[in-house]
Amino acid sequence: MIEQLVNFKQDLHHFVPEGQQWTIRLWLKVLLEQRVTALFIYRFGRWVCFDSGGGLLFWPLKILYILADKLIVQLLLGMYIPASCSIGPGLYINNFQGLVINGRAKLGKQCSLGHGVIIGAAGNGVVGAPVLGDNVFVGSRAIVIGPITVGDNVRVGACAVVNRDVPANVTVAGVPAKIVKCSQNSGSAQV
Repeated sequence: MIEQLVNFKQDLHHFVPEGQQWTIRLWLKVLLEQRVTALFIYRFGRWVCFDSGGGLLFWPLKILYILADKLIVQLLLGMYIPASCSIGPGLYINNFQGLVINGRAKLGKQCSLGHGVIIGAAGNGVVGAPVLGDNVFVGSRAIVIGPITVGDNVRVGACAVVNRDVPANVTVAGVPAKIVKCSQNSGSAQV
């Protein structure tokens, strides 16, 4: 429970200006934000389903999570973020509609996802889902599919389709995604 609360607190840093005092009005404003609601339900589900140790006592909480996920996150907000995916602290969701994250996906710390992003399996019998490193930005309508690894500090351009491994410290764009910019820290690896 404590780990998920710490992760959720880091998620909230994106919604509150640095140094601003937490007032009741600010709490209400932040907690009624759709993206924050989805993140809270995900963190709650992650705790209840995977971090709590289970037991008979947690069945009512699991049912509560399933109802909240189906009715609020999926039906009202148009997002799919199952508790089975692993998301590091500090996730920022730019827009709440159209986001899909595969249940096997893993996202690192401080990732940022744009509107309509899909992080999923490749299908056609290919097993596995993407693993995103720390500080990864995925632009609007981008698709990251298959059992691939996206390195740390990567920027994925809007509408890109990433279906191969991406090294750290690069920017990729296009269909299929290709490296368009490298930082000095990365090599000349190709996607």
